[in-house]
Amino acid sequence: GQTIVRQWLMDHYHALLFATISNSRNENISSFAIKSLKEVKYHLRFSTSWMERLSLGTAEAHEKIQHGLNQLWRFTEELFSLTADERQLVDAHLIPDLELLKPKWLETISAELQRFELNLPESGAYRNGAKQGLHTEHLGYVLAELQYMQRSYPGMNW
Repeated sequence: GQTIVRQWLMDHYHALLFATISNSRNENISSFAIKSLKEVKYHLRFSTSWMERLSLGTAEAHEKIQHGLNQLWRFTEELFSLTADERQLVDAHLIPDLELLKPKWLETISAELQRFELNLPESGAYRNGAKQGLHTEHLGYVLAELQYMQRSYPGMNW
């Protein structure tokens, strides 16, 4: 449930972000965003279809999706928080002001959740710090797994 919910939340974010970045003053950034939108929209269709199947399927599947949403919602606020470096990119009109994207994203998410008979978690989004390198303990296990080959065979080339 968490995997599908996470992908779905991020796909909605990416669709909105890339659509907006396609208007960047930087031609390279703009063209990258325009090219990426096709893939982003594909991912959004895929995750939305799974959200629909699972949330409107069995009671157990619905419960798992709601639980996944409850667990992940606290991380969504940071999607729209700008770091000092990102603020400079906004001021240079290279990326959109992420804070201004939040109302549209939330409106879309809320409408979809209603369609899926899911509820927004009562506790608001509150977890911050990932952009500053503050992660949960779960990242350590992932990094250890990813670094295994390089640590076992230093200097190895693929």
